[in-house]
Amino acid sequence: MNHECTSHRTRIGFVSALLGCALSAHAAAENSDTRPIASPSESVPALSAASVDAQGSLGLADLGRAWFDPWPHSHKSASGTPRVHHFLLEPAFLGRELLTDFRMVNGVDEDEMELEAEIEWALTRRLGLVLEAPMESIKPADESRETGLGDLGLGVRAVLLDLPRLTFAASLGASIPTGDEDRGLGSGEIELSPSLAAWIDLGGWVALNLQAGTSHGLKSDDAEFFWRGGLSWSFMLYGDDAPHTHGHFSPGMFSLLGEIDGRTGLSGEDNDTSTAQALLGASLSLTSKVDVRGGYILPLGKPREIDNAFILGVVVHF
Repeated sequence: MNHECTSHRTRIGFVSALLGCALSAHAAAENSDTRPIASPSESVPALSAASVDAQGSLGLADLGRAWFDPWPHSHKSASGTPRVHHFLLEPAFLGRELLTDFRMVNGVDEDEMELEAEIEWALTRRLGLVLEAPMESIKPADESRETGLGDLGLGVRAVLLDLPRLTFAASLGASIPTGDEDRGLGSGEIELSPSLAAWIDLGGWVALNLQAGTSHGLKSDDAEFFWRGGLSWSFMLYGDDAPHTHGHFSPGMFSLLGEIDGRTGLSGEDNDTSTAQALLGASLSLTSKVDVRGGYILPLGKPREIDNAFILGVVVHF
């Protein structure tokens, strides 16, 4: 009982720290730089804040409104900072995009290749849907390779705060057992994953992303706590940044990404077992609607689930 109470207090403390960190970073960014930022070098005019934030900010006092207002079609913040989608964590902001990633994992117990398509679709200013469909190819040690459809993912995201430099959201994800459990392609049960996420515009086209939540198996009663963080820095590798219709990225925009992903088992086979991994990646906007990206994943500490992994992907913005 004492261990359960301690774990419960730890999770509450981490989520409280997530919100506190988000609000503190937002306040620091507001105090340090209140001018609109067009680019890190401020060489061109900023994207008009009116096109991103035409309906005004949504603070804690506004939770009862704007749930069915149209989504302001933009992939940038009110100050012009790009809202870049990370690899390992789900963002707090909404968008309309198709993400296709190919992942090659050199695991400790098995090697894996995965091709996943993910659609994120903003329904309103506050509500969005997520659909994930993976194809898996798994090669356990000393066994034959198995290939087929993995578990589908469904999710809903609700934006709770939408300020000029801070977006805070709550999400509920569900993993549907469409993969063959006997062949190692699926979990064999429905898993629910509630989480909280924050996106903070730090200025100079730098953004901090945070996410924390839990995952629960409905049949096995397995549960884990996960936490994720990411930092993105964008700049123009070539070409000029200029306002675009619907606030899309400019061709030639390059983003460097650093991410960390950690998890701790709360019950079941992995109870009290903690693992973590880091990702270093980059993204390049080929056109205003198409990005190519890649990343390298390495384990942090022991125990570890992987030796290393590589990701290559394409993002299509609508």
